[in-house]
Amino acid sequence: MSKYPDELEPKFRDSAEPLLTDFKPMSVGYVIQRFIEEMAGPHMKAIGESQMCILRVIQRMPLGKVRADELDDEHILTFAKQLRNGEYGARKKARSPATVNQYIVYLGGALSFAKSAWRECKAVKAGAITDAKPFLVKNRMIGKSEPRKRVPVGDEIERILAHYETHTRRRVPMPQIIAFALVSTGRLGEIARIQWGDIDMDRKDADGNDAPMYMVRDLKHPTKKLGNNKSFPLFPELAEIIRMMPRLAPSDPSERVFKFNAKSASASYTVTKKALGITNLRFHDNRRKAITTWLARLKSPHKVKLISGHETTAILERVYDATDPVTLHAELAKLTLDTVQAHA
Repeated sequence: MSKYPDELEPKFRDSAEPLLTDFKPMSVGYVIQRFIEEMAGPHMKAIGESQMCILRVIQRMPLGKVRADELDDEHILTFAKQLRNGEYGARKKARSPATVNQYIVYLGGALSFAKSAWRECKAVKAGAITDAKPFLVKNRMIGKSEPRKRVPVGDEIERILAHYETHTRRRVPMPQIIAFALVSTGRLGEIARIQWGDIDMDRKDADGNDAPMYMVRDLKHPTKKLGNNKSFPLFPELAEIIRMMPRLAPSDPSERVFKFNAKSASASYTVTKKALGITNLRFHDNRRKAITTWLARLKSPHKVKLISGHETTAILERVYDATDPVTLHAELAKLTLDTVQAHA
């Protein structure tokens, strides 16, 4: 049985992976396919799994057949309504406003890229999305997602680590990866990309004190896909974990410190927490836990962003700051006491 809807061209419907020739030239599906193939080239950052899945769904929808140079706001509105109503996709599931917005963003990215990159696509109507957005926002067809608040609580981390310690037949060094994430705030894929050549154990600060650093390559960024390399402080706990990792090729600076596949590690984490009866917990929640812990310790979003890699403090304050208003009473009392003692 074909996994593609019947209303699509036979070639696309019967292909395991569609080709550019499966689409009519200048159709939205064609533009998306060319974008996918272009991004798979050298020196381009590969499209992520979630984005790829969304682009494939768009190709299979009626919008995929529309000529990109004839696209208008009505096409975008119809497209958004179909997503909200759950008319397309493997599960025929109604999408939330936040999810529809993600579809719109990825579609817009492909159209804008085509319009600016290829001469024959200069007529692509990428502005159709801009024209449709006021209506989509006003009628709540697109919107922002609610920030996720879940973090490991109680003894969840201890139970997960204990589970890994008792399962010696593991290829992925999950205890070390989890521990590194809980201190560094690193994302799973970014931890996987750290190379031995990115570790500077001998770094000194301006006063000559030890200040080891490490670099993360291609750090996640809303616009920069490649080359967003940043250095971070290598705290003693992190340095200790790195020293535990085997180095197989000492003369190769490009050898990865943590030799694991991010997808395999994520799958392992999911299987383990399910086996322990822990619900609604993702590996990425360790990053949230780490950032909220650093915010509580340092009391400075500006310092914490130097650890988390955020460009500004806005998202730290909006998403990660878990300050309990109840604690402000104690803070004010301490401030008042300090002021009185200073003038006594």
